[in-house]
Amino acid sequence: MPGALRELHWHPNADEWQFVLSGKMRTTVFASSGRATTVELSEGDVGFAPMGYGHSIQNNGKEKSRVILAFNNGEYQEISLSSWLSSNPTRLLETNLSLPREVIEKLPKKEEFIFG
Repeated sequence: MPGALRELHWHPNADEWQFVLSGKMRTTVFASSGRATTVELSEGDVGFAPMGYGHSIQNNGKEKSRVILAFNNGEYQEISLSSWLSSNPTRLLETNLSLPREVIEKLPKKEEFIFG
């Protein structure tokens, strides 16, 4: 769906390749020390997210996108940002992210997966 976003997540046990069958998408990969790379992909292009690197995928075209995801490990594992945030105590998030309690209480309490 146009505008849909696969929330920020990472795979602790595998690299991920995104092969675009149709449509247009944007993939953003986050590394340590605040580094990030955003790449625009279209039909026939391949995106890549190394194991353990946070990444998100967004449909930035005007039509549906179709993508094949491939991993180099047969056991699928992923950690989403919303799952990780909801599994931590509020006080820990307040202290480490410098966010007020009111903001933390508005964060998703379960994995969003795809939204938009």
